[in-house]
Amino acid sequence: MVHRARIAGREQAAEKIVELRNQEIPERLVLHWDGKILPSLSGDTEERIAVLLTGEDDAEFLLGVPASSDSTGRNVAAVVLKEVDEAGVRDKIIAFCFDTTASNTGMVQGACIRIEQELGRSLLWLACRHHVHEVILKDVFEASLGSSSGPDIGIFKRLRDRWSFVDSSQRETVETSEDLVEFFATNDTASKLKDDALAFLKEALMSKNHPREDYEELLRLSYLFLGGEGPAKPFRRPGALHQAWWMAKAIYCLKLQMLKSQLSLTGREKAGVERVAFFVALVRTSLQRHLWYVSEENAGLAFFDSRIDVEEKKQMVKALDKPPSKKELKRLEGKKMTMSSSLSSFVTSKERSFFQKLDADEGFLAKDPALWEEDDRFKDARKRALGLRVVNDAAERGIALVQRYLGSTKSITDLVFADDAVIFAKSLNVLVMALEALHEEAKPLGLEVSWFKTKVQVFGGLLDEAVQSVHACG
Repeated sequence: MVHRARIAGREQAAEKIVELRNQEIPERLVLHWDGKILPSLSGDTEERIAVLLTGEDDAEFLLGVPASSDSTGRNVAAVVLKEVDEAGVRDKIIAFCFDTTASNTGMVQGACIRIEQELGRSLLWLACRHHVHEVILKDVFEASLGSSSGPDIGIFKRLRDRWSFVDSSQRETVETSEDLVEFFATNDTASKLKDDALAFLKEALMSKNHPREDYEELLRLSYLFLGGEGPAKPFRRPGALHQAWWMAKAIYCLKLQMLKSQLSLTGREKAGVERVAFFVALVRTSLQRHLWYVSEENAGLAFFDSRIDVEEKKQMVKALDKPPSKKELKRLEGKKMTMSSSLSSFVTSKERSFFQKLDADEGFLAKDPALWEEDDRFKDARKRALGLRVVNDAAERGIALVQRYLGSTKSITDLVFADDAVIFAKSLNVLVMALEALHEEAKPLGLEVSWFKTKVQVFGGLLDEAVQSVHACG
């Protein structure tokens, strides 16, 4: 039942991706892309790159999921820009959101720098927050529990196998474990981290703004582990694990930590699980290794953070008069940061380009930060800043949409009659992708699809209204 619910949830999220040509395009857009090797229609495998745009008010547009000859920065940039140009939205892109792979972030051959150079202007570099966490957590997990070469992880498999015998209401938290109670009572730094994390987690859970159920589960488990009060309902049964899914490792370790007294874990495993659980619940970022969001431009997001006190914001405003660094850094160098560094130490005059990219009136900066909430200019700038999507889930949903189509081979997907063909699809988005794939596969053979003779027929009331037209291949 849980598996079916998750599939249904992913399908609903994929269906939220709309066609650009049928929607009003926002004035400011964030460009997203993500690649994956998938089965091709011919039975081989091929690299596919999902290219999407996001904007204010949760706008989300799928440009395409074209095949790519390889995953090098040069080729990825070319594929992404081709989709952008076909949509005619070059001038509206102010930022891009990307996974922090070498092929994307390389400062000479990376896709990001090539796209920026081709567009001929500086963009905001929004490293995917989820991918950043994935890279960090992988290292923490391997340092604490060792690496695993197989598709599964032994300690997690044991939890799944014994799940019917554990009582999740009998959980161990930092408030019920004598050792942990003593640890926080004698460590002021850890105690402050715990209090800050609890406040953040409580606010995030109350917002109920969770794009996927596993996000909410991770927040809830972290909150319960740190002593937050929660419902007595049982934990969700552990699902399948994939090595690449960083959130699964986080969720599994939190469950193992709170249920370890009911499981047969070795001393090394208990210590490792505890370290990972603490890291997940307390240390939500690694500033020394992934410093994208304290760069001289992106630090501007902190002006709109209600958790930053007034005095610190005053210092940030003063720092706007500091000259920028001589290097054109997209993220801060680790050696320029210490644990005592303040946000204002990252701000320079370059921050003003952040407001320029948002096309926001920065006049509110002349006021006392205590009065910003009453200023319409601040409210408008904050709305624009919050419209920047800093996670790459949109591109992942684009990939999932293609997988859904390619994975439908258990049923009939097409009928071929000489030079005629019938394509079956469960949604309009999937149908468009199939038509575009047919168009691309036909070209090398010297064949062209006759769009004038192509018709769409709807069966079983799958759509609320008749299809008047379908946009495919430009």
